[in-house]
Amino acid sequence: MAILLYIGSVLGVACLIVLTCIYYFPFRLPKCRKYPRVLLYHACDLVVFPGMPRRLNMHPEHLERQLVWLKRKGFSFLTASELVHRESARLVRRPICITFDDGFEDNYTYLFPLLKKHQIKVTLFASQHNVFAGKPVLKATQIKEMSESGLVEFGGHTQTHLDLTTVETAVAEEEIRANKQWLESLTGIPCVAFAYPFGKYTERDIVILKKLGFTSAFTCERAIRPVSDPFQIARLYVNGKIKPFQFPLLLSRGKFKL
Repeated sequence: MAILLYIGSVLGVACLIVLTCIYYFPFRLPKCRKYPRVLLYHACDLVVFPGMPRRLNMHPEHLERQLVWLKRKGFSFLTASELVHRESARLVRRPICITFDDGFEDNYTYLFPLLKKHQIKVTLFASQHNVFAGKPVLKATQIKEMSESGLVEFGGHTQTHLDLTTVETAVAEEEIRANKQWLESLTGIPCVAFAYPFGKYTERDIVILKKLGFTSAFTCERAIRPVSDPFQIARLYVNGKIKPFQFPLLLSRGKFKL
């Protein structure tokens, strides 16, 4: 029994050392190191909204820890528009695009102060009426302020967080068009990036986006790959329950589980 306890303690210490090295020491990306990292978040709040899965909420303290780590490792933060502009992405070291879906009000309350503190740019895909979650969404004045800071690019996400694959073409197009016009009226900036609600879409929806003047669209497919098709950009979903040592694994391998 004593021998087993000794072996267990040795293995435990070894694992701790390895995980510490992963988190704090020089970070090495694998063969796909030249590919940009695109991260997907949703809520950023102190508590999980009733009825919302915990994995969709990132505590502000945990998020700040991740942002600080990314800056320390030399990542260059790009908006969605900058990501698909090949020259912009090619000229920076370790390009990364941080995205937030849905446009919850907590993005203004907790995320925005962190962006200003650390001078980090993100892209926020907002719905005017998110009937899916029931969680308060951004107000018009908050969207204007965030956009004017130069740190937040706003992208489309349909007016009501609609599953595009469940409706007819006319309804899908109107949901996308109205959302785009709403955001442009608030920011005064062309809305050219889009995120598919629930990650669901068809070729028809890509046609609609191109028709309305969008230049990129983001999926919920979890992968690290080059932006070869700007209308099917994969993202790495950052689970709200992720541990500090797992975050580097997600960035390097595309998944945070050992």
